[in-house]
Amino acid sequence: MDRDGYGGGSNLRTPTREKSGISVHPKSVDHLRASLSDPRILRRWVGATILCGFFFLLWCNRHTWFFGDDFAFVFDRYLAAKDGRWVDALLPPHNEHWVTLPAFLHIVLQTFFGIDQHLIFIIPVVSAHCLAVWAASRVVFRATADGPATLAAALALTFMAAGNENLLWGFQVGFIGAPVLVILATLLCHRDNSTPRLGVASLLCCLAVMTQGTALSAMVIPTLVLLFQRRIRDLVIIVGPAAALFIGWYLKWGSDSVHSSPTNEQRLQWPQYVWKGIQASLDGFVNVQGAGAIVLALALVGLCRSRLGWSHLQLPIAMFAAAPCFFAISAWGRLQFGIDQAGASPPHDRSVGSQ
Repeated sequence: MDRDGYGGGSNLRTPTREKSGISVHPKSVDHLRASLSDPRILRRWVGATILCGFFFLLWCNRHTWFFGDDFAFVFDRYLAAKDGRWVDALLPPHNEHWVTLPAFLHIVLQTFFGIDQHLIFIIPVVSAHCLAVWAASRVVFRATADGPATLAAALALTFMAAGNENLLWGFQVGFIGAPVLVILATLLCHRDNSTPRLGVASLLCCLAVMTQGTALSAMVIPTLVLLFQRRIRDLVIIVGPAAALFIGWYLKWGSDSVHSSPTNEQRLQWPQYVWKGIQASLDGFVNVQGAGAIVLALALVGLCRSRLGWSHLQLPIAMFAAAPCFFAISAWGRLQFGIDQAGASPPHDRSVGSQ
């Protein structure tokens, strides 16, 4: 018997999988899975994916220019800072959102580079997206320890995410950056409660609420994870300062920007709005109209059939819960425009980071 486990006949070959005229040697597949199970090799593959995605997205943005909300930064915020009115430049809300960090970043870039080179203003939002891909790959690997699944998730989120409008618009650095900062904070303290990590995680959460309102729904992630682990003290340390900071800002500046709230009749449509938003997000992710419910059902079936322990599922479940929270919060200011607003491009694109 030869080393492959077959009888000694010389005409016998190691079987191959054939499909559509393409032969795949089983050992090559096994070797690929084994190599991706090595964290060092996996990091290289994920890093290469992110690097390719970074330059690909810059290329996609080669003909873009400022539009829409960009000009609130180009003119109002920049001119206020130039006149020395830094409070007016950094602290007032933009469409009900606290945008201190994106505003400061734009002011710095415009001061040094002007507005002739628009691609400079795209680099932060593309970088935030790449950081989101890295964070998502870490979540998948921590949950599954499956190298191929981790790489597949990185590829899908890098090149197939539904949030294309976000990635072609420099202003959206806040929408992507805020939940990414919260996810990074959660990764820091997920399996380690050392004082330095808790301090950095708390700082990241504070920066997140100063970046954009998507941080509010993303705060569900560390909250649920720490509640699952019964780490109430750590929850207070990490989320407490960010919550206090946001409440203080809202009472001083943010409350004046809220001009409408749903009627009683519209509040009854809240569940429909949330479901519409999640379905539209998943439809956009797979680029197949009406596939959102199927994707969600398959994900739930896979979750129920998985043999992963509870400790491995805590972070993915918390991240998944952030998506309906995003739409539930968004509904407060958007239900007046109808349920279909949940499936409009900007809201469902922005939910991808949370999911």
